[in-house]
Amino acid sequence: MALSGSVEGPGWRVSARTSPVPEGFACTVCVAHGGACGEFEHEFNYAGRQTVERDALLAALREGMVWIDHKMANGFEL
Repeated sequence: MALSGSVEGPGWRVSARTSPVPEGFACTVCVAHGGACGEFEHEFNYAGRQTVERDALLAALREGMVWIDHKMANGFEL
């Protein structure tokens, strides 16, 4: 059974879901936010692998929140 979780704030959302891999667990992360150009959504595979599924989910959510922080601060453009 895959774990999933999400974190939301004003105008942004981060969600993640786990999947089993030979080394333990991997995660897919989805980040979304609103802005002047409308709603933006991006999905990516978190590069880290964890042996504990809960740790994989928390690490992926943390990575998604860092991504949102940089994006909302105009640190990069996609």
